[in-house]
Amino acid sequence: MDLHALYNFSVAHSTTVAAPGGLRPTGDAQQPATTTTTATASAFINPQSLAAFPLASGLVAAFWKGAQLLGDWGKPAWVCFVIAIVIAALNYAVSITDPKLQATHREKMVGLAFAGINGVYLFITAMGINVAIR
Repeated sequence: MDLHALYNFSVAHSTTVAAPGGLRPTGDAQQPATTTTTATASAFINPQSLAAFPLASGLVAAFWKGAQLLGDWGKPAWVCFVIAIVIAALNYAVSITDPKLQATHREKMVGLAFAGINGVYLFITAMGINVAIR
């Protein structure tokens, strides 16, 4: 197994290039030549991942702090855990409902498992933020 496959994913990229002399015949119609190449994109270091986790963990910490200010019911750590799971589920729902996403049922289920793990990470991060700002 390639180590890069753990952090990167393949992206098909189509390029339309006009052949010398213009269009080339393909059946009944004249169409430009198209080549498809596969590139690799990073799933670990990209603008989306760099922005998503700090924003989500900050939201969890802020919502938990707000719940604490509203009453004693917001003090227990389980409230933070529930908020973290809800934020992770919302992130999953937004990403999985993308109309351009072409994922199999299995990939969606694996994504759901990772959303659960992400929720636990958000909980742990929010707990750390809470300790840091005391």
